[in-house]
Amino acid sequence: MTESAPQRVLVVGAGRRVQNNFLPVLRALHDRFTVLGVHARTAARLQPVADRWGVPAVASLDGPELQAADTVALSVPTPQNAVVLRALLPHAARLSVVIDTPIAWTLQELAAAAPLLARFRRVMVTEDYMNFPAFALLRQAVTQGLIGQPTALTRSAPSSGSNQRRGRGGARSAR
Repeated sequence: MTESAPQRVLVVGAGRRVQNNFLPVLRALHDRFTVLGVHARTAARLQPVADRWGVPAVASLDGPELQAADTVALSVPTPQNAVVLRALLPHAARLSVVIDTPIAWTLQELAAAAPLLARFRRVMVTEDYMNFPAFALLRQAVTQGLIGQPTALTRSAPSSGSNQRRGRGGARSAR
């Protein structure tokens, strides 16, 4: 079995989820992912995150970082998702997008986002809150065929504390 090159990831967003979820995981899995940089709407938000995590601050989504990216990890306020997705469209056919935070709050908003999402090579939506209210919206979208045929549904949760006491990690990941 040959080792594949690490996925090149551009992170868009500089909020809590980027700092507490995306960047720590990407750093921990440095053999599988290379962070090309982090982008945010304002330098005041961007620079502290870039400095803290030791990744390049990406001022624009027009630069070489996006050209080099395989994947964009997107965690912005819900109304900004469509704005960022539109900015990524010229590269959509070759990009995977991981979106953390609801894509939309209503079926109508999701219907408007669906044509944008359909242009990307692969779209993965994550959520870290099990009782998330948008699950009903997603169920509706799947049942009505709005987002196409799902290829996978994955639910994961940290393993029990007993594994941690034995010295094994709490969270598990499957490929």
